[in-house]
Amino acid sequence: MRHNKIFMVIAAVAVFLLAGSPVHGQTVIGGPWISGPTFTVTATLYDNGTLRISGTGSMSSYTTGNVPWRSYAYSITNVVIEDGVAFIGNNAFNGCVNLTSVTIPNSVTYIGDWAFENCPNLTSVTIPNNVTTIGASAFSGCTGLTSMTIPNSVTTIGDGAFFGCIGLTSITIGNSVTSIGDNAFNACEGLTSITIPNSVISIGVGAFLECSNLASMIVTNPIPLAFDNSPFQGLLGMPDYVTVCLYVPEESIETYRTAFHWRNFQCFRAAESVSILNNKTIYKGISLPQISVKGKMLNVKAETNSELQIKLIDLKGKALVTFKTSGNGSFPLNKISAGRYIVEIKERGKRVNSSAIVLR
Repeated sequence: MRHNKIFMVIAAVAVFLLAGSPVHGQTVIGGPWISGPTFTVTATLYDNGTLRISGTGSMSSYTTGNVPWRSYAYSITNVVIEDGVAFIGNNAFNGCVNLTSVTIPNSVTYIGDWAFENCPNLTSVTIPNNVTTIGASAFSGCTGLTSMTIPNSVTTIGDGAFFGCIGLTSITIGNSVTSIGDNAFNACEGLTSITIPNSVISIGVGAFLECSNLASMIVTNPIPLAFDNSPFQGLLGMPDYVTVCLYVPEESIETYRTAFHWRNFQCFRAAESVSILNNKTIYKGISLPQISVKGKMLNVKAETNSELQIKLIDLKGKALVTFKTSGNGSFPLNKISAGRYIVEIKERGKRVNSSAIVLR
């Protein structure tokens, strides 16, 4: 036992000395700090603002007060986690307010609680396809994030994982997620649409609380989930949810209309029979037309030469304007009032896509 302890100390010293060497001409200004239960992970801060995490195994989990590099939080602009690190520790980068980018390798399987909380200048994160858990409040307060893809490896989205990410306008939830925690997307007021895959069996209370611009929710499960407390509480004015359209399998519309909590939605529509492949929606083997809005301009991107009929519909089902295009097109909506609408696209008379939009 004593020999094992001596070996671990020697290994830690060796890692410490190696980590202190300059990398690509950069100068060490902080650390190196030894992290992890077996002293096999090292953190080093360089003068270009990069905090480099290297080694193998798990980082330590911290409270906000004992993160070794806490005093350098304002100097950290980039985090590079090298391959071999498996666990991003609790609070590891909490409060790094000037952090703009992070590199997470395929070796990471777990993102700890509060790991990136309150990093408002972090604009994008790629979560690798081996991560299984996104911890509680992992990205809470990351107001600069605009989109997020949760890969198919993830099974758990923790409580408050994206709480207050007001800049998020797009999120893709992988088809292995089984649990969406309490307040997971609370106050994500930039979201206009979200799809809940079949795999989800639990959605926590307030998961979509105060998502004030949400216009559509797509639920692929033909059987409504049962809740003790509503994940939609406060969604666009409890209890009527009048401005949110719920898209469900056509044969399940009446079931959702009568299901507890789900019945509070006032707009029910049939979800299209589509499949998901590589996070892209596919119709007859071709990517569906993509719909986006910039200002008062409606943009359609389509991988087809066939004529498309594009219709703008209000939430009462009234068609307001119709356009036609072959392939990509942009269409002015200057005469349309601000509000929430449905864009419907048909090809040869068959609907191939529909999406909720918000005009401001």
